[in-house]
Amino acid sequence: MGIYPRIDIEEPFECEHGKKFHYVTHTIFGNKYYGGSRRSLLTGRKLLHGHGVYISRNGSVYHGDWGKGWFHGDGVVKYSNGDLYEGGLADSIRPGYPRPYGDGIKKYANGDQFDGYWYEGGASCYGIKKYANGDQFKGELYKDKKHGNGILKYVNGDQFEGKWYKGKMYGPGIKKYANGNQFEGEWHKGKIYGMGVYEFSDGDRCIGKWRKGKVIPDSVFCKSSDGTLYDDIRGFNNRSELNNI
Repeated sequence: MGIYPRIDIEEPFECEHGKKFHYVTHTIFGNKYYGGSRRSLLTGRKLLHGHGVYISRNGSVYHGDWGKGWFHGDGVVKYSNGDLYEGGLADSIRPGYPRPYGDGIKKYANGDQFDGYWYEGGASCYGIKKYANGDQFKGELYKDKKHGNGILKYVNGDQFEGKWYKGKMYGPGIKKYANGNQFEGEWHKGKIYGMGVYEFSDGDRCIGKWRKGKVIPDSVFCKSSDGTLYDDIRGFNNRSELNNI
């Protein structure tokens, strides 16, 4: 990372923890850095080194440690969109854009918060994400979307556990309802699609097929809690829950 010579400034820059830096150096990309530096033994050029504050031209601010010109260890990043990250960091291909790596907490401008482990350049992470509306997700995410295995607990008491793909339920899963009902089956693009089993809290049970979240009436086979068998949903109290999964 090429650094221009030191430029003195009239008033020192003060970081969050009260430490003041009396100089600023500019990168070739127009970003600003306040903090320690050292010269490369190979090129003789200045490298960011030690503690400092890096202000990207896009408005993001990194506050933390450097090692021979690279982001190093833990730090704090204030993104230009209002998000805030605190935790482990690693350098990226684009200078001035540190990526989360390791344990860290990210607070989003919309009120969401994620606490967990980051990897793959900060795109993937595993942990707990709390949403501003009260929902909570524990599992894998990719680019801030649920992706992989995970459990979503809704603020109303419902819960889904299963596979996710780009933020939507995809594949096998189980949805448990606050009223005690439960559905186990297959999802496709966030909707039930294929075979599934719906169990009611009163002991009734139905097996059938769903398409785009709606039950196919003639495919349903039900058994009531008293043992009575039904081969058509219309003869089984026409349970509306089967279309509201």
